[in-house]
This record gives sequence, structure tokens and C-alpha cells, in this order.
Amino acid sequence: QFIVRHGEVYCLEMFLRCPGDLYGHLVSISTGIDYGALYIAAHDCSINLSAINETMMCRKVRRLTLKTDPGREVEHPAEYPNRCIQYIKTLNTGYKNTGTLPIRHGIVFEDVEYLFNDKDVYKIYKG
Repeated sequence: QFIVRHGEVYCLEMFLRCPGDLYGHLVSISTGIDYGALYIAAHDCSINLSAINETMMCRKVRRLTLKTDPGREVEHPAEYPNRCIQYIKTLNTGYKNTGTLPIRHGIVFEDVEYLFNDKDVYKIYKG
């Protein structure tokens, strides 16, 4: 895990595994950095942080998890706002949530001008 401050990259922590749930994808979309390659390079000591500063961009990207409540079937939005960069379906339309907790059925990556509360974004997609 790393942060960028004033154009410099600071390594915070090395994990035993790359973070899941498409967070690496969020880093790649928002910075232009190949997060997976960077993660591997850090482990094999071939990392070149100076190259990151030359190619990195700064894009505000929101990652939103869409969920289906217990007892309901998955419904994917028919349309997405223009700011949607990518929508990844994790369950098929019609899949019924037979559990007692909400289940994730999709992940949205979208361009935003500012970052705000997930519940506000959820309302946009739920209508």
C-alpha cells in the first residue's frame, strides 16, 4: 500500500497478497499506474518509483458496490450515467439472494468531481 504526497510515492505497508475486491483496479484507473505490475516489482525488488512520478495522473474515481437485499433477485441498471467508466457484474440478473444479508451483484467505477457518501451514489443507481 502506498500514498502519493507532493509528487512523491511513500510505501506504507507490504501485504502478503494484493488487495482484493478490485481495489487494485481502482488505483490503476485513478492514477494510470499498472498496480499489479507495481505490486510484483515491489516484491522482487525491481521497483522503480521514479518512473511512477513521470507517468502518474490524478483522476477522481469512485468505486461503488451494488448489492441485492435478502429475498430479492439481482437487477442490473439498464443504463448508467455518462460518468460511468466501467461496470463489472459479479452476479447474473435474476440470481436470488437466499441468504440473510445483502450480497454484492456489481461494482461501478465512475468519474467524479468530488468524492461523497456511498449512500448518495447508491440512490442514483437505485433511482
